[in-house]
Amino acid sequence: MRVHSFLVLFFLLSLVRVSAQNKIHWISTDKINQTIKKGDKKFIIYYYINGCKWCHYMDDSTLSNPSIAKYINQFFYPIKIDAMSENKIQVGEQTYGTQQVGKYTFNELALTMLNGRMSFPSIVFLDNQFNKIQTFDTYMDVPDFEIVVTYFGSDHYKKTMFRRYAHSFCREQHFNNYVNGN
Repeated sequence: MRVHSFLVLFFLLSLVRVSAQNKIHWISTDKINQTIKKGDKKFIIYYYINGCKWCHYMDDSTLSNPSIAKYINQFFYPIKIDAMSENKIQVGEQTYGTQQVGKYTFNELALTMLNGRMSFPSIVFLDNQFNKIQTFDTYMDVPDFEIVVTYFGSDHYKKTMFRRYAHSFCREQHFNNYVNGN
């Protein structure tokens, strides 16, 4: 009986460990400057607001996909920010507070990164020094997100137009090889 209980416990702990490996390891905003100093990965910021139906879909489907999570963790420092958060965010010497826009209050970093276009969900890709590369202000399903995330994560954006890359995208070559370590 004890051996059986031990095996069940071991199996459950293994599942928890594997499950944790297949989730995005979001870093907190107070670690931004630390990770910029490392300079070893690009950044991806996911902006959402509470009550946003498409943000919840993006969280529950695309960003919960184990392969997407593994790819993001490998190539990016992922940051998840509620665009209406009142928390101050420090990036370098700049402190971002909040700003009123119409009847809503938004975080100034969100306003800056999204160029004032407050549409959610939004994804911002940044280089390893936290310079913005590109913004996407729409929900993306898993297949579309695979194309976008590999375009930036694997530096294709530096030498190939997005349309050409998307047209020639091969999931096995451009995504699975990186996720599976080939």
